[in-house]
Amino acid sequence: MKQSTKTKQQCEKIYKTLTNRGHIISSQRKVLIEALCEQRKIKNIEAFWMDLRLSHGISWATVYTNMRLFIEIGLVMKEGHKQVMDVCYRLNSNETEN
Repeated sequence: MKQSTKTKQQCEKIYKTLTNRGHIISSQRKVLIEALCEQRKIKNIEAFWMDLRLSHGISWATVYTNMRLFIEIGLVMKEGHKQVMDVCYRLNSNETEN
């Protein structure tokens, strides 16, 4: 996956934020972060996971746990209403851009 300079910068900022908080950047976490930075907004988390599962063997638990972490520390914003299955996840521009 060839990344733009902006995408690379966003990924690097996320890596730095996570490592500064004591989190390890595993190969699966790196793939997830790169995919998230590339898409910037995930309208269908299950389709996002299936793409990662098929291309990299990443489990639902890995995606779910990391997305919860990213939301908790402010890297990702969760938008919409779970009750109507209208939830999307968006990179928090304030946290990932210089």
